[in-house]
Amino acid sequence: MPNEVPCDRLINDGVELYEDGELRQALERFEKALELCPGDVRALLWRGKVELMAGKLDRATSTLRSVLERTRDPVAVAAANFYLALAMFLYSFFVSDQKRALEAAKYHIAEAEKALREVEKLGKWGDLYRDAGPSFDSLVDWLKSLTLIELERFDVDTTPYLMDFLSEIKDIYHRLKFEGFDGLIDRIYGALAEVDEYRKFRTGNAHLTLSPASFLNVHLELPFIDFMADFLHVLLARALVEGYGLREEALSALKKVSGRNVVRALAYLYMAKIYEESGRIDRACSYYYRILDLFDAPAAKERI
Repeated sequence: MPNEVPCDRLINDGVELYEDGELRQALERFEKALELCPGDVRALLWRGKVELMAGKLDRATSTLRSVLERTRDPVAVAAANFYLALAMFLYSFFVSDQKRALEAAKYHIAEAEKALREVEKLGKWGDLYRDAGPSFDSLVDWLKSLTLIELERFDVDTTPYLMDFLSEIKDIYHRLKFEGFDGLIDRIYGALAEVDEYRKFRTGNAHLTLSPASFLNVHLELPFIDFMADFLHVLLARALVEGYGLREEALSALKKVSGRNVVRALAYLYMAKIYEESGRIDRACSYYYRILDLFDAPAAKERI
């Protein structure tokens, strides 16, 4: 095809921009690639991934489903199902029937795991790392744990992953859901420090306080590092409010969410709830509207 090389170049440029955290510019490259090569599975997969990380959950869901309609390649199928599962997990906080969304996430995780077994059988790990990211299998396991915890079906296994801070975040999430708040805030701050150290490691910043040896098997992309830090700030806010009723401190934690990824939608949701519970209805509505600027969120519509 005459457009194959330009399409590949645009996709590769978009991947580099994504890995640098430049989501808007990355999305432009993938859109342009799809204009030149309509239906290109790799461009669609990356567009869906960027739409998800940018907080466009409804658009991302549509794009990722179109990937599954177009290919049986296990690499694309594994990646598309994982990101669909992540979209459904996040979406579950914005709908009245949370269980239904979580069951959809659980289904897509199972499909991702099935495709991962096929990837292993075919020896296509290199392709998976290119199109889904290294440590992808650890992310699938992490999301599966969080989904099952939300469904109240999982007694968390604290055996460490390849990525210690993913295991720690999973354990924090389990404790927040089931075990109470004693010592939890200190653990969240500890996990935030570890994610920050890993970010320095990935960006070449010196003055690490943790041993780089602990990061040897960790290969998260920059947008996912920011995702994890922001997710921990949301968990911190929840612990402050649910455990101790500290609304202002929780708002301060939520204001530290970077705004560079989809977690800002969760931050807006909890900020809106705190303002609503405090009687500051106008402020609450402003954050519900911010959610609706990102995607169609029934819970936000109902509150407005």
